[in-house]
Amino acid sequence: MSDKIITIGIQARSTSQRFPNKVHEKIGNKTILQRIIDTCKDAESYLNRYSHKNRYKVNTAVLCPVGDPIVKKYSGEVDIVQGPEHDVLSRYSNLADRFNSSYVVRVTADCPLIPSYVISSITMKAIYNNCDYASNVEPHCRTTPDGWDCEVFSASLLRYTDAQAKDKYDREHVTTWMRDNKKGWKHLIVVNHIDLSMHKLSVDTPEEYARIVKEYESVQNKLEVARSIVGSDNVHRL
Repeated sequence: MSDKIITIGIQARSTSQRFPNKVHEKIGNKTILQRIIDTCKDAESYLNRYSHKNRYKVNTAVLCPVGDPIVKKYSGEVDIVQGPEHDVLSRYSNLADRFNSSYVVRVTADCPLIPSYVISSITMKAIYNNCDYASNVEPHCRTTPDGWDCEVFSASLLRYTDAQAKDKYDREHVTTWMRDNKKGWKHLIVVNHIDLSMHKLSVDTPEEYARIVKEYESVQNKLEVARSIVGSDNVHRL
């Protein structure tokens, strides 16, 4: 039995209309995109601890428009897949082809505070339940904040969606077609143990960026307090 390939694909671009170059803005000492890359690599590392047992291998890549400054800045640190700016669906299809992926995990570059355990947990649930699509973004029963978005889909569903989705909206938003056409595919919805859906932790505007920086700094201050109480070695993140 050969290992399945699971590829975490980070959707990113420098040309956001509401907030150009937001992925290059810093939160603490790291850019927004760097934070997401590091988080996805943490999830990758956790998942790969069990690769020998579960027969899968996880890797991470950034998907960006052709010629985006992201390519020059992050090449050598993470795999880069380039494609059309607005046809993001084709970028994900190209990603699956390039890595021969069995599953693709979609994370977007406007979610700098997404925890790695959200990514790893939803990925494992998709694989263990042998489903074609799993996520925490279903609007009618969402319980995680806007900004903790994670979707996992099989390569077969991705390729079928790429062939069937013709509307520009569906091609730019990647998963809208597959979420609207559930018949014949096994879909899984992940619900949190407490409803946090009223919180918005994604970055779409400069105002939201400023608020997220404050949220981040507040947590850093509390980490320092915790370290002063029990020492650095005894303070851990969820």
